[in-house]
Amino acid sequence: MSDIIHLDTCSVDDFYKVLLSLNGIEPIHARIHKLLCEMQKDISLHAQKFLYIYFSLLEEGNTRIALDYAKALNKWLIKWDNLIKLAHHDNMTLTIHLSDSKKEFEKIFKEGIHDITTQNYNNIIEKRVFDSQTDGNDLSCPFVRVTDKRGFTEYLYATRYFDAKCIIESKAREIFSFTSSMITVQERSDVQNYFIPFLKDDSKHFKLADCQVDAIIRGQTENLIITGGPGTGKTTVICFLLWKLFSNSEDMFNWNIKMAAPSGKAADRMRESLLECLSHFKDTNSKTYQKLHNIESFTLHRLLSYNPQKNQFNYNADNRFPENSIFIIDEASMIDIVLFAHFMQALPKDHYKVLILGDPDQLPSVEAGAVLGEMLKAESISIKLDESKRFDSQSNIGMLAHAIQEAQNTDGWPESYHKPVFKQFTDIDYSQTKDNYDQIHYITLDKDRKLAEIQLTKLIQNWVDAFYHQTHYIEQCQQIKVNSSGNIINSQTLEICNRQQLNSLWEMTKRARILSSERKGLTGVTLLNEIVRNSLRIEDSGQFYMGQLLMLTENQSSLELYNGDCGIVVGGLDSARLYLLLKKVKTQNRINDSFSEDATDYVTYPLSLLPSHALESAFAMTIHKSQGSGYGNIMMFLPQTVGHPLLNNQMIYTGVTRTERISLTIVANQEAFEFGCRTKIVRDTGIDISPK
Repeated sequence: MSDIIHLDTCSVDDFYKVLLSLNGIEPIHARIHKLLCEMQKDISLHAQKFLYIYFSLLEEGNTRIALDYAKALNKWLIKWDNLIKLAHHDNMTLTIHLSDSKKEFEKIFKEGIHDITTQNYNNIIEKRVFDSQTDGNDLSCPFVRVTDKRGFTEYLYATRYFDAKCIIESKAREIFSFTSSMITVQERSDVQNYFIPFLKDDSKHFKLADCQVDAIIRGQTENLIITGGPGTGKTTVICFLLWKLFSNSEDMFNWNIKMAAPSGKAADRMRESLLECLSHFKDTNSKTYQKLHNIESFTLHRLLSYNPQKNQFNYNADNRFPENSIFIIDEASMIDIVLFAHFMQALPKDHYKVLILGDPDQLPSVEAGAVLGEMLKAESISIKLDESKRFDSQSNIGMLAHAIQEAQNTDGWPESYHKPVFKQFTDIDYSQTKDNYDQIHYITLDKDRKLAEIQLTKLIQNWVDAFYHQTHYIEQCQQIKVNSSGNIINSQTLEICNRQQLNSLWEMTKRARILSSERKGLTGVTLLNEIVRNSLRIEDSGQFYMGQLLMLTENQSSLELYNGDCGIVVGGLDSARLYLLLKKVKTQNRINDSFSEDATDYVTYPLSLLPSHALESAFAMTIHKSQGSGYGNIMMFLPQTVGHPLLNNQMIYTGVTRTERISLTIVANQEAFEFGCRTKIVRDTGIDISPK
């Protein structure tokens, strides 16, 4: 576009092209716009542009837009300002300027909202009474107009999001108790003492925090949301809560327990954590121990029994889960509004228990909504765990995470914590010494791109040398082979690998990981993984190589592999075939007799069985993909531009808290980091579960 375009008078196609050129909208919305115009022939110019703006805001996770001129315009101008800043940073040739476009947007919003609220666009917009909903399947009218009961502001929703919102509100009021009695000191003491006879001698000194005890007490009789940051013991609470439930009632053994999370990795990690907690209990032959030990974990899609042929869930409002079921849902912040509604709709009519776990300060779902945060506005239905076992009160990384949480509520960095100072690139000492424990390094790259590329390469080489070359990682991978029978063989002894060797290799991969908020660009995971490959001195030109860390990006349900599962590439004994080695929590269908004493299996799959487009290198991964994981040492790359859509408080907090105590390196610049810490993702979803 070489000529200046006036946004209020240009064609709708040109308006869309401007948004597209600024990465403010996805191409699919042009197709949706075309369908809307076919359904409703008389949509005005400004109403069409307003709908495009709504689509753009949807991509940030919002589910509605106010049909109020000032509210809608203010929200949009924040995004627009950031889009313009990013375009300038990327040296794009702009044909528009923020100072000129603001007045043009004022006209678009005034006339667009006027037309939507006064014209009869009945083919695409339905006027709804507040809290009214369809069965979720009638999408003949793609939008609804609804007046908010509290603010008396009218909003425009995509119908599927409004119906999901109503389902969540209705079911939440049915599920949760909005009043709870005070818990006495004596009641807490009784619960602490209750568990002592069940624990092994070396675990009897274990003490639950008061907030954990409160959750155990309330969870006996209430459905509950349990929140807290990493290491605060959410899964520990679940283990002790379930133990008390089943130990106290013989009837409970007729109940089913269903653990689920939005990703396979998070589901496996939850079960692994539960089994680790269960290992502190001594009576392994008791019915309670066996009941808890045999719990399976699912992705939410698998729990709901997703049918891809019909594009629907087999468990739904008409075919609910069986009664006498306990549902434990982890990583709830990652669950989008539509999936959450499907789950709540499928709950039994009676005799069930729901326990929801999550950290509202982490990144919200990739899809629309911020369900956990919205539900927590009703404080009485939740308990917050605030004592972290991962980070004690003196932990540098823990104090930084806390400061980042505080920064979102202030105009500057919290005074209680020294402001991080970013320094020019320097070599980092990653040796595991007492002096290097719990260390944070703040690094900034040169503004000149060529110098920055040189510094980046040195930074990654330093990291690879410390965590992979010095540990002879590639050589150890080469010692592991898979024979034609699928057995994992030590290539030197030609005997089946012992578990100690496999554990040692697996722990190497958990020592360190590179995180980035971006996929593309100088510090995106695609380029970072390529630099790691070069630093490992891999000469093979193939897509996959020995020792490569790979992550699944799509579910492979028939193989019991799920989006987010990570593994190591190893070789075949008799051929050049490559395999993916994974550590998976055992299920009833996958038990390796050789390792029956452990809760996990090492399993292998020929890479030829897995679609190559569903595998990506995972030495570096996006911060989104890292949720639910933890690594000893983290190097985190953040966008260098103030206003970048992936530079926000939740992104930084999530990345920082993936670190398990040893070291954290943040590569950013001062201004962008401080901006990100102050900027919280606020999604407009309209969920209100307070009692009517």
